[in-house]
Formats: sequence, structure tokens, C-alpha cells
Amino acid sequence: GEWIVRLPPQPASHGPFTLRILARSGDDAAGSSTSIESITVTDLAFGDVWLCAGQSNMQFTVAASFDAATHIAESATVEDGIRIATVAMTAADVERDDVASAAAMDPAYAKNGQRSA
Repeated sequence: GEWIVRLPPQPASHGPFTLRILARSGDDAAGSSTSIESITVTDLAFGDVWLCAGQSNMQFTVAASFDAATHIAESATVEDGIRIATVAMTAADVERDDVASAAAMDPAYAKNGQRSA
């Protein structure tokens, strides 16, 4: 299903934060046969979200760039809080409101040059 949560403005922060969502479901407005369901989402952060898309240029990694060793060494000393999720390449003839599962990249993996240049 689809759902939405509205939070008051938060300062940018790497977190990690945890969000627990409770939902009540039941047969009638009087509350008979109701149940409480919950879901917990972990490792959340607050801040800007940038969506980047492209063609083969988005697959070009830092490790494949000129002077890669220097760039990788420099990035290893920076705690930038950048989180990267890679979505599988798919084609669609119509607009979509979802994507195939995204693979979140471990920050340590991103620092070894596998992040998009």
C-alpha cells in the first residue's frame, strides 16, 4: 500500500535514527476486531535528497577516473554523510511511481572508489 508521514522540519543529520509507525486496522468504527500493526524503519538520516540519473556516465566510478588513487585516499578522510542507492536499469513506456529494489551502498564501499564519479 501507499502511505505518507509528515514530520516537522528537522536539522540535517547523519543519524542514524529509527522511525516506528503504528497503524490500527479493524472491521468497524466501534473498534471491534481491531488490531495494531507496526513497522520500524532504521538507519534514517535527515537532509537533502538528490536524484541523479543519466546514461553510461552515471556508471563511471571514481576508481576508473584519472588519478583515482589520490581521489580515493582524499575521500577516505572525509565524513560526508552521503548515502547512495543504485536502482536497477529498467525501461518503461509509461510514467512509474515506483522502482525495482534499490541496493544501498555501504559508506565504506563508496569510499573505495565505487561511487559514481
